[in-house]
Amino acid sequence: MKYLSIPATLLMFSAMISIPAHASGSNSSEQNVSDTAAVPQSTKIMEDRLKPLAVQQHKEISTLGLSAEQLNAIVYVRPDWIRDPAPFSTVQEFAAVLSALPNLESLKMIKEGEFLGFQVKLAGEPSDGYALYPQENHYLLKGIVDDDGLLEATDTREEELMFQLFLKKAMSVLKANGFKD
Repeated sequence: MKYLSIPATLLMFSAMISIPAHASGSNSSEQNVSDTAAVPQSTKIMEDRLKPLAVQQHKEISTLGLSAEQLNAIVYVRPDWIRDPAPFSTVQEFAAVLSALPNLESLKMIKEGEFLGFQVKLAGEPSDGYALYPQENHYLLKGIVDDDGLLEATDTREEELMFQLFLKKAMSVLKANGFKD
């Protein structure tokens, strides 16, 4: 496991992402992904959005080699560096977001130690992805994946940055699949 200062790597990944986070014509009430990610509005709302996507992506997710127990485990994320991690989705729903990304060339599982990593290759971009760390009967978004392997977050701010990047991708996938704010 590599321990790097992840912010520099995350900034590099975010510079490559050209997906608009939120487009709204309202002036003072305009939101962006950072606003919506500060505190997950509701686990139930996100579950309602991601569950149909997981069903749609079932075939692709089944090729990853995860057990039913792993797929049904809850993924906790750190929406901000001050608060404790909050439930976000199941591992299956988390993987569904990645398998539904536009221009996806491949999605692979990377296992390093106890971590489960999802390595994503999009057309014309370097590989990137996210790593989940098991804690009791759930997982915590705690790392990123690059071509060299897994990079573990060293503090809560890095965990927050990882979630912000993942949420940006999740919202773009949901909008591309008919979700409306």
